[in-house]
Amino acid sequence: MKHNVVLTVASLLSLLFMTFHLTHDVIRQAEGAVAYPIPVLVFALWLYGTLVLSGRAWGYVIMLVGGLFAANMIIVHANGVVVSKSGGFFFDG
Repeated sequence: MKHNVVLTVASLLSLLFMTFHLTHDVIRQAEGAVAYPIPVLVFALWLYGTLVLSGRAWGYVIMLVGGLFAANMIIVHANGVVVSKSGGFFFDG
């Protein structure tokens, strides 16, 4: 399997999970939530970089920044900074 295919699939999965995360924040009206058109534009740029620019330098940069952004959500939520404990979008508790 080519390395570009693995990178593209991993980036698309990260984008999908970040979209679920944003949906969770919108439903729960999380504190510290930003204006929602901004993340949608960032996700659109991330998707463009993943699908159209894959294999190019700018595509790698966009996928790297998107991956770091997705990994940062673990740190933010582990500290309980943004949202309290809740079931989320899929596991409504």
